[in-house]
Amino acid sequence: MGRIEHSTCVRACSGERRSGDAAVLREINDTMLLAAIIDVTGHGSEASRIATRIEEFFKKCRPGDAAQIMHRLHGIIKGTLGAAVGLCLIDTELGTLEYTGIGNTVFRRFGKEDTRLVSRDGIVGINMRTPRIQGLTLGDRDLILMYTDGISDKFRFDSNSSAQQQRTSIIANMLVREFGKGYDDAGCIALRYRDH
Repeated sequence: MGRIEHSTCVRACSGERRSGDAAVLREINDTMLLAAIIDVTGHGSEASRIATRIEEFFKKCRPGDAAQIMHRLHGIIKGTLGAAVGLCLIDTELGTLEYTGIGNTVFRRFGKEDTRLVSRDGIVGINMRTPRIQGLTLGDRDLILMYTDGISDKFRFDSNSSAQQQRTSIIANMLVREFGKGYDDAGCIALRYRDH
């Protein structure tokens, strides 16, 4: 995935050893990257166990569009605590992506155009509404952030700010460290696209 720089950061809420939030990055083929941010309902060991189950699903699931993959996940975790999930498929060759989200996960793009894609209400595995696919065309050096509601939304990256130009590992860790809510698990994916 030479055109995508990517990093993740996840931490458990205060008082817990294991997190119910998770982040998955998976190369599906030479040009397709799957990115999924996961926020299982609740905290602690049971939420962490379900998060691990969802991670394993995303690491092994057969290709499809984002809505098809989300429907399959809904069936697999039915009867559990359920989860909020944001799912993004990026074609690195074309510089396009499709996103679908259920529940309180966030997708933001920073670059020449700042964009927020909207997740639908519901909980995967419990009461999922029909996933809606949204698409974007990426520009050179666009920064994509996907995160759970354990991270406060009160931050901004200006296109020329030094923060936005940092490596994705620094950005993901900074968001969790500086904007993570102590009373909640927190998870973040940071991706930067280069068109050449």
